[in-house]
Amino acid sequence: MRGGDISHYHVLEKLGEGAMGEVYRAEDTRLKRTVALKFLAADMVADASLRQRFLHEAQAAAALDHSSICTVYEIDERDGEIFLAMAFIDGPTLQKKIEQRPLKLEEAVEIAIQTGEGLEAAHDRGIVHRDIKSSNILLTSRGQAKITDFGLAMLGDRTRLTQAGALVGTPAYMSPEQARGEAADARSDIWSLGVVLYEMVSGRLPFGGNTAPAAIFAILQREPEPLTALRSGIPVEMDRIVAKALAKIPAERYQHAADILVDLRSVKKLLESRPRTGTADREEEARDSAGRKAGSPAIAVLAFTDMSPAHDQEYFCDGIAEEILNGLAKIEGLHVASRTSAFRYKGQAIDIGDIGRQLKVDTLLEGSVRKSGNRLRITAQLISVADGFHLWSERYDRTVEDIFAIQDEISEAIVGTLKVTLQPRAEDVPRRRARNATAYNSYLKGRYCWNRRSPDSLKAAIEHFQEALAEDPGYAAAYAGLADSFVLLGMQTYVPPRESMPRALAAARRALELDASLAEAHVSLAGALAMYEWDWNGALAHLEQAMKLNAGYATAYHWYGFAVCVPRGRGDDSIRALRRAQDLDPLSLPIGADLGFVLLSVRRYQEVIEQCRRVLDLDSTFFRPYLYLGRVYTQLARWDDAFQALGKARELSQWDTRVEAALGFAYARSGQHAEAVRIIDWLKTTAETRFVSPCETAIIAAGLGDTEMAFEWLDRSLLDRSGWHIFLKVDPYFDSLRGDPRYFQFLNRMGLGEP
Repeated sequence: MRGGDISHYHVLEKLGEGAMGEVYRAEDTRLKRTVALKFLAADMVADASLRQRFLHEAQAAAALDHSSICTVYEIDERDGEIFLAMAFIDGPTLQKKIEQRPLKLEEAVEIAIQTGEGLEAAHDRGIVHRDIKSSNILLTSRGQAKITDFGLAMLGDRTRLTQAGALVGTPAYMSPEQARGEAADARSDIWSLGVVLYEMVSGRLPFGGNTAPAAIFAILQREPEPLTALRSGIPVEMDRIVAKALAKIPAERYQHAADILVDLRSVKKLLESRPRTGTADREEEARDSAGRKAGSPAIAVLAFTDMSPAHDQEYFCDGIAEEILNGLAKIEGLHVASRTSAFRYKGQAIDIGDIGRQLKVDTLLEGSVRKSGNRLRITAQLISVADGFHLWSERYDRTVEDIFAIQDEISEAIVGTLKVTLQPRAEDVPRRRARNATAYNSYLKGRYCWNRRSPDSLKAAIEHFQEALAEDPGYAAAYAGLADSFVLLGMQTYVPPRESMPRALAAARRALELDASLAEAHVSLAGALAMYEWDWNGALAHLEQAMKLNAGYATAYHWYGFAVCVPRGRGDDSIRALRRAQDLDPLSLPIGADLGFVLLSVRRYQEVIEQCRRVLDLDSTFFRPYLYLGRVYTQLARWDDAFQALGKARELSQWDTRVEAALGFAYARSGQHAEAVRIIDWLKTTAETRFVSPCETAIIAAGLGDTEMAFEWLDRSLLDRSGWHIFLKVDPYFDSLRGDPRYFQFLNRMGLGEP
């Protein structure tokens, strides 16, 4: 322990020590203020050239005058010792604060901005810190961040072992170039700022490692897990900022502190615009429940069990549960899990606690239906996830004609039990229910078939919806179902879009004439407007209206991101929308897979791989994650992985033409041109018996580098209004075409403007 006086400073207590020296609290006897004294380590002082360099660079650091930099008052040398006199900060280090718990997002962003502003000021004067880390950022009692150890850190580029295997500096925060012993510049500080930002938000380091070699290996070879995967409620923009700050190649990183500050300030504005709940606990709850209001009840309506003698009423059971779910979803203050997620547990013996945790709900509604002729017996019970107790249960012995009354009674019982404000009853809003049980029964069959999503089931759904409309021409929900079916047939190119999409437009518009508050019809109309008519603004308006009418309708956010934002090149908006859709419907396979494609469109390849694997963990028989995995591996030239994934996609999809296009593209890019041409021939032959989008051939031609052929088939695709051409602006498939003037002409034809 150093004691006594040195120069005009009276040493009071030791604050800490590191590889480069010791720090003390002292009193400035001249100016009567508390300061921090930092003494350079004795072995460094003994090196004359090092001492001279430290004096020179510390003088430059002392010239820095910025609110985010700990002020250096002077540098002095007395009795063979060199020390810095600096401002004494009365708060903890950022590291100590993080150790207590991850910071609130707003606080983390503000500290990152303040630190970035300090680095900007230093870099403007040619000073690189080289050792930015959470323990070198002090926080005042008012929360102002102060970067410390300018001057001492100037020695950080000199390779020097303090002990076996330990480098000067902190390995977990080092940039790749520092870890390799190369020269560091301002971009190295930006890397370290990215590490600190990641640490503040997640509570852990992106490149942990229990030893310095392990940390350095991770820095050089691995990618950190996205923040959005570690903590809910994180804007996707944060992932992009961190990824750019932690780019392993300096040229791909933010080049100046001013650049990262622009993005951090944008996130700050985004966070300031979000609704506030008033307390930290509620704020955390709001993030964890993906849009659900803090403290509000949350429920999942599970598929009802068919107890009929012939077990032939599955469609009826699903329909009743779905109708109750849709009714509850429109009640203010009640968070309702989506149909897709809730119905995935059908027929499975899963603990209700596990279901509650996976769907983030407090209560479950389950029930059964026994139908015999015109007679119904419906049982329903509301169960608390926390303890498994029944909160409410009831049995209804009625006729089929009473089904609507039963649904209302169940909904009202749930509302009463959960004490939620009941919204206007069905009779107070435009009619969306069938006039009779026959029409309703046909409608339920239609929705049951529609949810299966195969070409045959979609065609069967159309027949059932048409039966419902023949019985009740004013049935708005049946028109919406009809529109949904025609949209999917055209979007998946199961039939020519010129055949299905006009019928989808007509059905959706008729549904809205009958009931303008039907969110599903707005979404169906938006899908056809975007993918078929390229009316991007019209589609956007209907999707925004759907979100207002039903904020919990995941499909609205799904199509907003996938069908409107992605084609227009709004990558960040599309990711944000798909993540919102996934929050609302966490077990939806299409939403999860399409988030993978959105990430693919912005070239975040490692995240695509991670996202697709998460979807396959839910269902390994779904082909689309394999398709997108194969496409990513193609971009990365990992040919064995690419062909293995695409082969699996072909097997599961039963030769879907989108998969064949991806295979042909991969063959072309890997130099196997004969195989690519063979798939083109197969597509042409297949087109003689069923519809095949010309865009599939254009994709393979682009992979082959045959620009003329690619544009010829793209032109056919635009004329057919079919296929993947709406992603021309962003999809890696079309990268080889971007230098051709015709590329811009094709974008303009679709109203997508300049790239």
